[in-house]
Amino acid sequence: MESQQPTLTMRAKVDGNDVKVGYEVANPLSFPIYIFDRLYDMSAEKMDPNWAYVDLSSNRIVVCRQVWPVPTGLHHENPEVPYGRVIAPGAKIKGVFAIHLPVAESDPYVHIRNSGGAARVAHASDDIVFRLGWAPVRELHGGSPVELEGEQLVLFPYPEAIQKQRLATSLPAKLPLPASAAH
Repeated sequence: MESQQPTLTMRAKVDGNDVKVGYEVANPLSFPIYIFDRLYDMSAEKMDPNWAYVDLSSNRIVVCRQVWPVPTGLHHENPEVPYGRVIAPGAKIKGVFAIHLPVAESDPYVHIRNSGGAARVAHASDDIVFRLGWAPVRELHGGSPVELEGEQLVLFPYPEAIQKQRLATSLPAKLPLPASAAH
C-alpha cells in the first residue's frame, strides 16, 4: 500500500535552557510536495531559524511548523504564512531548531486567546511530537517563488495555503525536562 503522506521523524533533547528539535521529512509519494517550514522574521529581516508554534491544548507538547489557522470570528488582513519548499519524490530534507524552556504555548494568536492571562506552559511529563504542514505541488498554483538565504522557496496566499495544507505528525517522544523547567 502506498503511503499517502510524507514520513516525519523527530528527535528532541534538552540542551541548557533550550529544547533542540531535529526533524527529517521523507517524501515516499510519487509526486513532489511543498513543506511549510520556513518563516521570515520581518523585524530581524531574515529567516527565523528557531521559528515554531507550540500547541498545548492536549496532554502533549505539539511543536508545529505549518500554516496556522486564523481563529473563528477573527478577521485578519495579512495572516502569517510560512514559505514552502519542495521535496521531490524519494527525497529527504532535515531541519533543526530550538525552543526556549520552559516550553510555553505560542502561535500567531495566543496573545488574543489569552488576553489578560498567561500562556499555558508544558508539564515535565508531557510527550512531545512535531507537526508539519505540507501539500502536493500540483494542488498549489498562486505562489510567488523567491530565493532567500540560498534556498528556493515559494510564498502562497494565506487562503490557498490554509485550504490545501495537510498535516503530518511524528511519533511521540518523552522529553526529559529538568525539574526547574517543570510546572
